[in-house]
Amino acid sequence: MLVESDIFKCSDIRKLIDSVPRCSGVYKVYVDDTGLKNFSDMQPMEHIFIDDKKLYLLYIGTSKDIQNRLAWHLGFFNIAHKNILNSTLSTLRFSLIASHKVLELDQQKELNDFMDEYMYIQYDCTLEANDKELKLLNTHITPLNIKNNSHPKKYQLIEQRRSKKQKYITKINYI
Repeated sequence: MLVESDIFKCSDIRKLIDSVPRCSGVYKVYVDDTGLKNFSDMQPMEHIFIDDKKLYLLYIGTSKDIQNRLAWHLGFFNIAHKNILNSTLSTLRFSLIASHKVLELDQQKELNDFMDEYMYIQYDCTLEANDKELKLLNTHITPLNIKNNSHPKKYQLIEQRRSKKQKYITKINYI
């Protein structure tokens, strides 16, 4: 069984999160041209066109509960200081901030605003979510995934993530 959604702006999903199905599935995250300019050295390998907008594929994920996972990525929960320190901030959010030219880990609201303005999500309900995610990651090259990522900048992203977290820890220890 596969139920594919349309592509939604993050702001629309945020407003209607309760209408997102609580199903097992996979999801894809995109950014538009304007949003892409906010990243340092981001090199998406794939794009699609939706209503004259060029959207770049950044991330592919899976979940046993799509509604819950999208709420997590959109910052409904697990964005507090302890979540950053304990590495329970979502991989997507962490990778977005690590790659962003300006945003830091203590700017979670600003990341929400950025996502609402420039980012899009598509999700598919499927009972074979893990297999589907692996197939998608094997056929699509995404700049923000860590696991099963063949993007040439993967190790640069890992270093950017480490650096942003260290900067955050240094900042909070200084305050």
